[in-house]
Amino acid sequence: MLSIKRLTTIRYFFNLLFLLHVFNGISCKSQDLIEGNQKSPIDGDEPISRKYKSIYVHNFENTSYEGDLTGETKEILTQKMALQKRFKVEPDKANADVWLYGKIEYYKLIPRDIDQFGKPGRYNMTVVATIWVRPNPKVSDETIFDKKSIRYDTFYSPEQPPFETEFTAKQRVVEGLCDRIVNTVITGWYSNLKNNDELGYDPSKQKKLLGN
Repeated sequence: MLSIKRLTTIRYFFNLLFLLHVFNGISCKSQDLIEGNQKSPIDGDEPISRKYKSIYVHNFENTSYEGDLTGETKEILTQKMALQKRFKVEPDKANADVWLYGKIEYYKLIPRDIDQFGKPGRYNMTVVATIWVRPNPKVSDETIFDKKSIRYDTFYSPEQPPFETEFTAKQRVVEGLCDRIVNTVITGWYSNLKNNDELGYDPSKQKKLLGN
């Protein structure tokens, strides 16, 4: 039978091997993060590697039948992407490391709060876009991320305060949609940008509950 001393030595040896294995794994992951070869777990589900430094924003396709959304989306998206300073936004596609594509899939107004005369008190506005990112073939042939759906919902009313037209509501929705696209490209998600309408919070009802 093995002596207690020998068993202790063997146990110590295996514990040492285990610790060396763990330390080596941590060191490799840390080096990958420094060099930009691996995403940090807090970044989201599919952030773009830091080795890609520049981006080109394509004109979005449009299958929503709302004709004035695509040009506006590219212009606002380009400005917001540049403000984040994660990527250099290239005006020339050939010079960009990655290319951002998108499509406006859906735009719809749904009347709400219909009065006794059949007139809506407000409208639910919804826009859905799909985005995907591809590397410049001169830089890489890897898949960065495939199609992701981005949605923005809000309410507006031309009849009830705060008064708003469809045009101004649409501007607000495009701005919000572009914020979500930028957040998704950089971090992989946008749930932190959901508005009160999407979260089910109605300030007017809240005031009534509080007795104001």
